[in-house]
Amino acid sequence: MPENVDKELDQKAFEVILKFKPNGTQNRKVVDEILKLKNDIKKAINYLTKEEQEIFEFRYFYGLDESEIARRLNIPVDQINKVLLKAATKIKKILADGFPGNVPQEPDLISIPGNATQNMTSMNKTVGLVMLLCYVVFLIVLIIGVYGVLQKFVFNEKPSLSQIFTKAGNSIQQQVDSSKVLKQITETKRYFDTGDPHTLRISGSTSLLSVARRWENAFNIEYPKYHVSLLASDSDVGVDSLIDGKIDIANSSRPLTFVDHKRAKQQDMELAEHRVAIDALIVAVNKNNPLESISLEGLKSIFNGKVSSWKTFGGSNAPIISITREKGSGTNNFVRNRVLGGDEFAASVRRINSNKDIIKAISDNVGAISCINSKNFNMDDKSIKYLKVKSYENSLAVPPFEGDQLNEIAIRYGDYPLAHYLYLVTLKEPPDKVKDFVNWISTPQGQKIVRYSGLIPVYED
Repeated sequence: MPENVDKELDQKAFEVILKFKPNGTQNRKVVDEILKLKNDIKKAINYLTKEEQEIFEFRYFYGLDESEIARRLNIPVDQINKVLLKAATKIKKILADGFPGNVPQEPDLISIPGNATQNMTSMNKTVGLVMLLCYVVFLIVLIIGVYGVLQKFVFNEKPSLSQIFTKAGNSIQQQVDSSKVLKQITETKRYFDTGDPHTLRISGSTSLLSVARRWENAFNIEYPKYHVSLLASDSDVGVDSLIDGKIDIANSSRPLTFVDHKRAKQQDMELAEHRVAIDALIVAVNKNNPLESISLEGLKSIFNGKVSSWKTFGGSNAPIISITREKGSGTNNFVRNRVLGGDEFAASVRRINSNKDIIKAISDNVGAISCINSKNFNMDDKSIKYLKVKSYENSLAVPPFEGDQLNEIAIRYGDYPLAHYLYLVTLKEPPDKVKDFVNWISTPQGQKIVRYSGLIPVYED
C-alpha cells in the first residue's frame, strides 16, 4: 500500500474513532468495542513524547490541519507530518503489544496474579504477534461496522465502498472545517456546542490536564452515559468561559477571586470551587547556576526587579533573566499573591506563552529563572534543575521533590512554602452531570488517579 494512502487511512481511522459518540441506536457490543478502543488510544497518548502529544492533540482533538499546527508552533509542515506519523505508529504498536509497564498508567481495575504474569511473560513473542494480527482484524471489522452503520443511517440504498469513503471523507472534512471555526471560537466565543445533558465541557489550567485525561477515561467507564470534552487553556480563560456559559467545569490552579464572583453575580449566577489535588510550584534554573536554594524574599526581589544579578545571592555576576507565563495563568496569579504580596511583576520580567518554551529559555540562559508547576518540570532534563525554597532567610531550605516524586509531607503540611491546591470550579447549583463528575473525583478511585498522575490527593490514603 502506498505510504500516502496508508497515512490517509490512519488519519481517517483516528478521526472516526476519536470523534465517535454513541447515539443509542447502534449495536451495544460494537459501541463498547469502539469506546474501549477510543479510551485505549487516549491512554496510549500518555506514552508519547511531549512534542508528539501536543501535535497529535492539535490534529485529532482540536481538529487543526498540519499547516495550521505548523503555523502555531512555528515548525515546518514536513516535520509536523513526520511527528504525526511517528505518534500514530507508536500508538498502534502500544495497542498491538500492550501498554508498557515502566510508565505510570491509570489504576488497574482487575489485579493479575503473579503466576499469570509469569505465564504471560513466557509467551510474549507469540502473544505480541497474535495481538498484532487481532488488531488488524479488529480494524477491518471496525471499518465493516462503520460501513453497516452508514448504510443503515446515512444512505438510502446499499453504497459501494468508494461511496463509503467519499461520504466519510466529506463528513470528516465537515468536522475539520468545524474545527477551524472552533479555533476561532476558542479565542473569542465558545469552546463546545451547548445544551447536551450528557456532554461535560471542561477547560482551563494545564496544571490539571494530565490528571483530567485520566479522570476522563476512568469516569467514562463508571458513567458511560456521559461524554467528556476536554480542552487546555489557562485558569482565567476557564473561569471566564464557565461564567459565559461556554463550559460546565473550569480547571483552575488558583482559587476564585472577588472579580470572578462579581462577574458571576452580574450574570445572575454563583460559583463554587472544589479542591481536587495539591501541587507545588517549582523554582527552575539553569543547571550551571551554582545556587542550591532561595528564600521567598529572594524570589520577591527577583520578580519585582529590585535585584538584577545572581551575585547578590552569592552566585556569579551573571544577569538574572526572570521569566513567567502570560497573563491569565493561574501559576502567575499564585506567584503574584504568594511571592509578590499582590504586587505586579516588574516590567523586566519576560512573559512566555508555553511551559515548553519557558523550559527551553532556562536551558539556553545560565541566568534564567522561572516558577513552573510540577507537571512541567522534567526530572530527566539535565539542562535545568530546581532550587530548594526557604520560607525565611534563616529557615530550613526544603526541596519540592523526594527522588522523582513530590515531597508530600513537606507540601501537605506547609513546610514547602510554594504548595497550592488545584480546583474544579462549577456553578453553585450545577446540573446532575457536573455533580456526578465532581463527586466521583472525591472518591478513592478519583483520588488514586490524582496520585498516579504525580500530584498529591486532597484526601489522604
